[in-house]
Amino acid sequence: MKTSIAVIGMILLLVAGFAGGFYIGRITYPVPEYKGLTGEFLIPIIEATASPHIPPVVEILNEEVNAYLKSIGANFTIKFVYDQSEGSADRFAAQVQEYHTAGAKVIIGSPWSSHCMAAKSYADEHHVLIFSMASSSPLLAIPDDYIFRLNTDDRYQARLLADLYKEFGIKAFVSLYVGDAWGRGLIEALRNEIANTSIVEYYSIEYTPETNFITEMALLNEKVSEAVEIYGKDKVAVEFIGFATVQDVPAMQQAANYPLLLEVPWITADAIWFSIALDQYKDYAVKVGFLAPQWASALSDNYYAFVEKYKAKTGFEPENYAVNTYDCGWIITFCILNVQKYDADAIKKILPFICSRYFGARGWTKLNEAGDLAYSNYVIGAVVDEENPHWENVGFYDSVSRTFTWFVDPKEFWPPLKRRS
Repeated sequence: MKTSIAVIGMILLLVAGFAGGFYIGRITYPVPEYKGLTGEFLIPIIEATASPHIPPVVEILNEEVNAYLKSIGANFTIKFVYDQSEGSADRFAAQVQEYHTAGAKVIIGSPWSSHCMAAKSYADEHHVLIFSMASSSPLLAIPDDYIFRLNTDDRYQARLLADLYKEFGIKAFVSLYVGDAWGRGLIEALRNEIANTSIVEYYSIEYTPETNFITEMALLNEKVSEAVEIYGKDKVAVEFIGFATVQDVPAMQQAANYPLLLEVPWITADAIWFSIALDQYKDYAVKVGFLAPQWASALSDNYYAFVEKYKAKTGFEPENYAVNTYDCGWIITFCILNVQKYDADAIKKILPFICSRYFGARGWTKLNEAGDLAYSNYVIGAVVDEENPHWENVGFYDSVSRTFTWFVDPKEFWPPLKRRS
């Protein structure tokens, strides 16, 4: 008991500091001697597809966490290892089993809800704790299971999307969404959000993740044309729910074959925000705004300390889910220190408490009853500047007050306003 109290005391003082790369305050609790816990503990960090964003986080965590453990006299180390699932939910489910067999009790990943869903039954049955850095489908907002998520579920994002329609006077939209756990969960949350408003989903089109969008774009053009006849071009939008690089590119390249689809606003979702594939369709995206929300990290000293260290290694700033991954690693570290064992059930019990006391690079990480991040605000990206189309954060959404603050005049990115200016 004395050891646990001491560790909690250190967490209260250090989570706002060391997890961001530096110490704050003075430790008044005695530092315990960790003689009982020994060995090297395996924690895989698995992202959905290969990218340059997560490997640097794994490197930073291995350096910082193990330096910290050594500094407090711990006789164990943590080995964070990087892996990716090649975009396959089945592959992620297999990786969870493989790493569990190899001794992993905790998996950090996957950022994709469809992957977490595929691994859920095994994780629940075999008590493997999955700590996702970005999954957000409401379909996974399940209390007392073995999936925790350092992200709000998409009911928050759906609220933002509905408020965005109201902000710009949209009366109807045609949805084009990926038919997986994430896409279905988000569109259902959006439908619930607009149920008692004057906004209507005129038509919905579900597509498979591997589609080339030829058939879907022909149907989208037909239904947008019908909606425009009823509501007017300035009152109709396309709601596109898909993933960056794998779906935004073929979708926009096919949309370019239909002039009307480049004359109405497109509102997307967080998985499209600042897509690195923009250059392949920027001349089309700038015509439709291509608004994309993304959760916002608290701009604290902890955030800037992590960004500085990350940029020193990579030369570029971290994606938001890289920030979350960093915090996931530290939270699990503090859980292990607190319970003095590498055990999924013990970590599962203490994790909500640790998260409620932790303020990391992302900000405050308090969880709700389903084990998901309890609160989040958003930034809103858009494609601006027709001469040199590029992503820019054009606004901020406060999810408590449900208000927008615009950094850029909406005439620069909202198609109906651009036409009038």
